[in-house]
Amino acid sequence: MHVIDERLAQWAARASRPQLRAGPTVDDLGGLDVVLAAADHLAQGPFLHHLIQATAHHLDAFGTEACKPLYDAVLGGLRTNTNHAAFASATAALAGRPALARELGTPLNRTLLARLQQAQDADDDLAAALIGVEAADCLVQLTLAGVIKSAARLLGAMDEATEDPAALPEAMATRLPRLLGVLDAHHPSAGLRDALERCLMLDHTAETRHSNSPSATCARLWNKTSTRPWPSNSAKPRTGWPN
Repeated sequence: MHVIDERLAQWAARASRPQLRAGPTVDDLGGLDVVLAAADHLAQGPFLHHLIQATAHHLDAFGTEACKPLYDAVLGGLRTNTNHAAFASATAALAGRPALARELGTPLNRTLLARLQQAQDADDDLAAALIGVEAADCLVQLTLAGVIKSAARLLGAMDEATEDPAALPEAMATRLPRLLGVLDAHHPSAGLRDALERCLMLDHTAETRHSNSPSATCARLWNKTSTRPWPSNSAKPRTGWPN
């Protein structure tokens, strides 16, 4: 077992429920030198979300300059981690920590857009396809929260991704309509209604299509995203979104 895995196990054994939800601090994991020495292991393995949590705590406590080496590790993990469960946990952690997401800035936006674009050519690689959707989901959350100031690149990437929905991996095509519906509700002039309709024409998205009315479809997809509250430590958008 890697030393950082042992540190995580020790922390989890003694942490309270609120601490488990908030994630470990750098000190919980043995200090900055220990975390940086294990950065690649954390970034590429199942504990990327703990690296993000620890980085967010470190930012709150010590500011930007102290976190720059950790930022590189976080971005590296988001860029190259191939484990879908790890990536999903990481983007969920990141979406709930807008201050960290703002600090990561344009490199974060580019990294997530790249994962979305890579997923379009995933073919039979289920993990890559699902990682692309998680990246898009995170981008939507950060855009709605105002962390990403301009939605233009995301809107363009989503439109490009759905030019030929039949060519997309099925795991990706079945999850994109919800995100397209949300974006169309917030950016009705962006032309994503056509992209949504293209996706809903596919056989494997039929269960998403309960109505022939595009407006009803968008409303239903939007309502599905409103069942969980926005994290308390982030700016709340006009409605809730999964954290």
